[in-house]
Amino acid sequence: YQLWYRNEGYASNRQRAEMMKRHFMAYYEAAKATNANPRVMFKLGANHVYRGLNALNVPDIGNFVSELAAQSGETSFHLYTLGRKGTQNGFTPFSRSDDDKRQPYDAGQYLDKVDFSAVLTATPEKEWSVIDLRPLRKALFNKSIKNTDPGLERIIYSYDAMLVFPEVHASTFFLD
Repeated sequence: YQLWYRNEGYASNRQRAEMMKRHFMAYYEAAKATNANPRVMFKLGANHVYRGLNALNVPDIGNFVSELAAQSGETSFHLYTLGRKGTQNGFTPFSRSDDDKRQPYDAGQYLDKVDFSAVLTATPEKEWSVIDLRPLRKALFNKSIKNTDPGLERIIYSYDAMLVFPEVHASTFFLD
């Protein structure tokens, strides 16, 4: 986080993305030693899994894996998960309180970068839903869908599907 403290947030995010790619490739190459075509599954925060540039304008590991799959004649599937309400763990190295480990969360009020109201309106409030985003790309491109939030449009182009579920709970750290 030294770069972050020096007000170099973009460089910090870029450095972290490059580190994740290096670590992934070390594990991937080791897996290829015993399996010529290993399958890979990630569980990462959504910002790391975008195809193309993520919300911080960094080409993160999600894009890297998508391109790696394409070069191998394979595909990747990117799933965006969106909980409606609940709690989230907002604890960071900059946190001053353990209360940050369990903060209220509401997808309708979360992040100023994405307006999820269209998704939240289109899905049942108390049930899990899966939205196939791939057909929406053509509609967006052809302007059949208008006035879409730019952040949501970026998600539609970057992810293949979205899983929307009623309630989320704050994650815990392995050492807690």
